[in-house]
Amino acid sequence: MTAEEEKRMYEGFGYPVIDIGGAFEGSFSFDKENKKVVENEDGHPVSILHNSNKISVNEQFKAEIRVGLDKLDLKANEHLTTKTSLAEATCLLFETKVLERIEKAVEEIKDKQTCFESGYPKEVSI
Repeated sequence: MTAEEEKRMYEGFGYPVIDIGGAFEGSFSFDKENKKVVENEDGHPVSILHNSNKISVNEQFKAEIRVGLDKLDLKANEHLTTKTSLAEATCLLFETKVLERIEKAVEEIKDKQTCFESGYPKEVSI
């Protein structure tokens, strides 16, 4: 889908609205080779509870979460060994879940398009 087609789609159906709140869970570890926190199903479990907030996904879309290092409870584990790595994992979890919700909302709008709106019928020369 081109940017112009996407713009027309949103003009016709409106921008998707998502809720950036809820309970999020995932598992993360620190990748020592690349020196960053990564999602890892065998990693340390991370969960957050974020207040419900419905936001339109348009040009001004902004979702944020604030993580206070002093409020994090880091239990001894081999995957995330510092409060900073736990905070990074928390932010990555939030980002991942919000992006999943955006992708789902955009797909729902795409599914509303009819063949007529997306350029059908196509002309074929035989």
